Order: sequence, then structure tokens, then C-alpha cells
Amino acid sequence: MTQHDMFAERHILHSRDGRLAESGPPTTRAQVREMVRRAGDSPRGLVLYIHGGLVTTSAALTTAECLAPEIAGSGGYPVFLVWETGLLDSLLDAFAGPARVIFGALADAVAEMPEEGERRPVLERRLRSDPLLVAEVERAARTPPRRRAGGVDALNGDLLRAALTPETYRAVFGIAGDRRGALPLEPFDSFLAFAFGVLDELRAREPYGWLHGPRQSVLEECVRAVGVGAAAWDEMTADAGRNLGPTGAVTVLLEAIRDREAAGAPPLPVTVIAHSAGSMIACDLIDRWRAVPGAGRLDVVLLAPSASAERFALTLRADAVAPVLAGLRIFTMTDAAERADALPRMTQRVYEHSLLYFVSGACESRADRPLSGMRRFADAEKLTPSSRRRSGWADQTPLVTAAEHAAIRTIERYLAADPDRLVLTPTPADAPAGRASSARSHEGFVWATRESIRHIVAHGLADGR
Repeated sequence: MTQHDMFAERHILHSRDGRLAESGPPTTRAQVREMVRRAGDSPRGLVLYIHGGLVTTSAALTTAECLAPEIAGSGGYPVFLVWETGLLDSLLDAFAGPARVIFGALADAVAEMPEEGERRPVLERRLRSDPLLVAEVERAARTPPRRRAGGVDALNGDLLRAALTPETYRAVFGIAGDRRGALPLEPFDSFLAFAFGVLDELRAREPYGWLHGPRQSVLEECVRAVGVGAAAWDEMTADAGRNLGPTGAVTVLLEAIRDREAAGAPPLPVTVIAHSAGSMIACDLIDRWRAVPGAGRLDVVLLAPSASAERFALTLRADAVAPVLAGLRIFTMTDAAERADALPRMTQRVYEHSLLYFVSGACESRADRPLSGMRRFADAEKLTPSSRRRSGWADQTPLVTAAEHAAIRTIERYLAADPDRLVLTPTPADAPAGRASSARSHEGFVWATRESIRHIVAHGLADGR
């Protein structure tokens, strides 16, 4: 057995499709029970780290091996939930190859358009006058599908053909009718119809303040139009939920904790640290914690959580009725820092807002859905749940539904009740221990916060601040 294999056996809770993985590396029920037993011998109990959605299995394993000594040195027994999301591959595909040039050119063209007047003719002139764009569209259309990268696949696919409504067809050709019986569109005309559809979606978002900036919103709508972001996010959300299903990997961990304490062992303190999409699993775990007889204290640290505001509020409301949280702390970036960030792992700054902005704008059920870690939605008094029309980009207050408004109020009241529950990053240089982080990007967030993580593991939240 190699050193890596031994580490995985002792510290990796590997989940595939929500269940214990049988390979790469495998995790068995016996291994989980042994992890819990070892955690019982550690002064600060079990520390469960849940990574986010833009992490490959190999990267998650590397992070685990690097972070484990930090946690162990603070008295905790580190366990890392490694769950396979696939979101990173989907996002990189959406901005790969010709798609980078095509979507980028469309974003630039829309960003430079005047705010008033008829926009379609202006957009068409700008797009047709870009020789590089015309060449890329022609090349993408003639590339066999097996070689075509990312969202460009949809430019000649069923999604685009279905999107060519009679209105769009008339806009391109100036005649009535639908696609049936019509001659095939030339590649650039197909792209032009696609671009008009994106423009129409932006105009539909504008009155409600659901725009995230000119280029950002265009790229979001491109991804929404080709169905990449929503499909990946929906599958990842479902996979997160399966971890707490009847045979889920985290359920197996909770059962091992329950069995240990049923055998007469003292309550096991548990600290959960969840980054980004890992917050969805953390919410489910908190909800299930009260069903573990004799469970020990539960501290939860959320790093830039991407669980929706409505989902997080459900957990907070349940905890208000039947408390299980000894302490909770959220580290998340200021809205200014979110808008200065860019998608992780991009060789070029294609999407120049944070991952949370991208998920909210491109992956959720509707554009600009409030996420629990986005301070854009923090001022509930400005987020009036009404049908009043408004306009503007990211610095304007967006419209929210009544349910979203209620959820945001629940979250903000909870955070306001204890100033130690929220840490906005980057923090000042003199920030106290346990409340410091230099995070300015979602990439590397955990490393920018590791000193605080060590302090929280060593001292807890309720007693150590």
C-alpha cells in the first residue's frame, strides 16, 4: 500500500453518484467506521471538509493531502468528502475552442452598443464587420461534431433550430413563416439568429435589474441558450442531495457516528467546512444532524457558499425551532470583490465576475437567482418583492420573488444577531484570529482562509470566536 493509498483509506470519504465509491480511491463502510473511531481519539473531534463544484477528483485529493496537516495540527481528525461533480469540465467546454472567440465577440459587440434605439440592426452590423468572427463561425459550422468544442455545438444543433421562432426568422430574413420548408440557414445567419435571441433575453432581464454587467450577462445567456450550465448545475445539485440519501456517502458517515455513540462513547464534536457548492451538502447534513441520537456539538464554516438563499434559509428556520448548531460562520467576498473576480482556471479572463455570479446568472432556474454567499442581495430592504420595473446593471438593486425576499430576510437577521457569523473578505490586516481571510477570488479561497480554519478547529465557534 502506497502512502497515498494509506492516506485515502484513513481520510477520504469518496462519493460517486452520491454513494461510497468503489474505486479511484475506494471507500468502504469499514473505513468510515474507522475514521469515526480515530476522530473520537482526537481532542477536537472530526473535521469534515466538503469541496466545491469546480474541483476535479485529483485536485480534491491533492487539497486533502495538503490541508490535512493543518487540521490535524489544530487537534481535529480530518475527513474529506470527495464528490465528483463534472461542473468544471462543463464550464471549460462552454468557453473552449471556437466558442471562446464567438461568444467573446458577441459579448464585446453587445457591450459597445448604445442603450437607446433599435439594437438589432446595430448588433448585426457590428457582428458582420468582424472578419475573425465570421471566419470562426464558418469554421465551427464545418467542423465535425466530434472535434467541435464547447457550446458551439448548439449553433447548428437542435437547440438552435428550435430557438428559431417565426419572430426571429422574420428578423433575419424580413419575411414571415417558420423554418418548415425553408432553405437551410447559412452558418452566419444561424449565428445571427442566435445572437438576436441572446439580445432578446438581455432585454427581458433588464427591467428587473437582473443584469450582471454587459459582457457577463451576454456570456451567461450564451451558456443558458446552449444548455450547458443548467444541465451541469442540475446534475451537480442532484448529486449533492444523493450524498444524504438512504445509501449516501454522508449518510454512512452519520450512521457511523450514531453507532459509536449508541455504544456508549461520549458525543463526538464535529466541524464541517464547506466551500461553494459544498454548502448544499452542508445544509443537508445540518438538517439530518438532529436525527443522530446523542450527537455532539456541530460547528459549521461556509466558504463562499453557493447554496441558494431559499435553501439556506430552510436550514436556518429549522435550526431556530430545533437548534443543533453550536456555531456557524460564513466567509464570503464583498460584492465589489465578487465583481472583480473571474472564473477560476480560465487562461484568459473570459467571464469577469465570480463563480457565484456565473452560477446565479447562467446555471440557476432563472437569471440572477439569489445565492446565500452573494452580498449583492444583502440589503433586504432594497429588494422589494413586487412587479415594479427597474433597470440597470450589477450596481442596481434586482427584483426578487416574495419567497426569495423572505429567505434573504431570514439569512440577514440570523447573521445580524451575532457579528461573528459573517466575515467579508478580504479582511483588514489586523482582523482577529478566526475572522481573517485574504480571499479575493473563489480559486484558492480555502488557502486564503486557512489560518482562521486552524483557529476555529482548535477553539470552536461558540467558545473560541
